[in-house]
Amino acid sequence: LFRSLSKVPTKDWLVDATGFKAGVYTSEDKREIILWNGLVRRTFRIGGEGLACVDLYNPITGQQLLRAVRPEARITVNGKAIRIGGLTGQPEQAYLKNEWIEKLAADPAALPFLDFSASPIPAVLDHQPAPAGISLNLRFGNQTLEVIVHYELHDGIPLMVKWLELKNKSNSAFRLDRVVNEILAFTEEESAVVGS
Repeated sequence: LFRSLSKVPTKDWLVDATGFKAGVYTSEDKREIILWNGLVRRTFRIGGEGLACVDLYNPITGQQLLRAVRPEARITVNGKAIRIGGLTGQPEQAYLKNEWIEKLAADPAALPFLDFSASPIPAVLDHQPAPAGISLNLRFGNQTLEVIVHYELHDGIPLMVKWLELKNKSNSAFRLDRVVNEILAFTEEESAVVGS
């Protein structure tokens, strides 16, 4: 599956963006969810009640951007930090090997992953058409709180949008102090070792 979702574009998307259609795919074992439009690929790994991004790939440069697994998001509610998803067990944080991904497990302290759904990107305003692309919705939650992490991948452009939706399922109000909707462990370009 990854070979077919890793092809290097043969044309310049700025000149001709046709054919770069966004889609959501799952691996045969249903443990991976892949967002792909021919210009960018993001892969999520399901491990029990956990889920985390394990792949952010640029096919134009052939560059894997991630070096470590992190939670999908982090919120602070009533002064308490809550991790949204995530997987644990990566032995080294400077790089990520495929064999390590197989052994990652759910973070027991994080809000657990429940399920996901996909649909066309909805229109934001009633009088404007919806942009072409796909929306992936990752649902996390427990008895008192539900968080939906929304991704939108657009057709014909390496553009991905991410936002969170929170639902209070308890009978009491809570105070949302902070939202961190993206946590990525990238290699710093300035510290890359190049040459022999």
